Amino acid sequence: MIDLQFYRQPPQLGLDIPKASYDLNVRKAEVAIQQAPAEIELSSTYPDVHVDTSAVRQALGYGGPEIRAMLFAQEAKGDFLENLEQTVQQGYVFADTTNRATIPEIVSRFAEPGEKELAVVPLPSISMRGIPSTLDFQAQLGGTETQLEDWGEVSIDNFALPLLKVYWEQEPYLKIEAVGQIVDVQE
Repeated sequence: MIDLQFYRQPPQLGLDIPKASYDLNVRKAEVAIQQAPAEIELSSTYPDVHVDTSAVRQALGYGGPEIRAMLFAQEAKGDFLENLEQTVQQGYVFADTTNRATIPEIVSRFAEPGEKELAVVPLPSISMRGIPSTLDFQAQLGGTETQLEDWGEVSIDNFALPLLKVYWEQEPYLKIEAVGQIVDVQE
């Protein structure tokens, strides 16, 4: 009996793939960025208070020149009339013969100051007017300004394509051998 033995070896391919090569050139963009600062402008006014005391001063006799002249004339007229009345009364006392008073007694009696009449009179109120302070502001927010002078550039130089090289790492083969004898010997 003859046996056959098969020897085989599958093929094995090798690949040689060199990478692509190139020079990458990058030129950056020229960008100018400027920041504008914010501007704030403040303006304020001071508070103001107006006090009008002219009505109270006029009531107390401290007015302007016209009022003071008028009050002085009224006061002078009143003093004149009071002195005139006192002088007339004094003359009547001197002329009265039934009165047994002496001249110094009569003079000292009329030399005493007369009684003053006081009256409580409400005064007009003081007028006050206030203006509050104000604050005004104006603001410009600023921001950024961009100027693009050149977009830049990307270029590829010395480009080499990748190559594919195929080679045999192991060659295929098939071998068949006969083993054994053609004639069978049996004992």
